[in-house]
Formats: sequence, structure tokens, C-alpha cells
Amino acid sequence: MRYRLNGSVMVLAFKDNHQLAVTVPAGSTVEVIGPAEDDRFLILRVDDEQFHAFASDLADRAVPVTGQIDRALSQGSEY
Repeated sequence: MRYRLNGSVMVLAFKDNHQLAVTVPAGSTVEVIGPAEDDRFLILRVDDEQFHAFASDLADRAVPVTGQIDRALSQGSEY
């Protein structure tokens, strides 16, 4: 499922066996791939990269993108 962020979200990136905190800015569209091993986190795809984000952050700062909005975003339009 895809979500549009209403506020920025800190996510964890895993590079070279290290965790790195990265900010995904408000207005970004993210895709939830599934749950992480730790049930506090979800695995997100952002610009073809995978991150772990707190499920609570997504619940507080994102809205689902569906139907007409989803089609407009996929065509590069601002909704």
C-alpha cells in the first residue's frame, strides 16, 4: 500500500552492515512492503530503496494514496 507523508519521518537505512538514520521529507510517497522482524517497524520502499520505519510514525504522519490520487502521482502530477 502506498502512503503520502504529511510530515517528515525518520527511517533506518542499512548500509554496509550499519544502521543509518535518514529523513524522508513531508510530501513524499512511500510504499509499505511489509512488517519487519521487530513488530514496531514496517519495511518501506522510497525511491527504490528499502528502509525500516516505526509503524506509529506512519500512522501519525501519513495518509493512504488510492484511486485517482494514486493515478495522478504515477503520472507525475501534483495532487
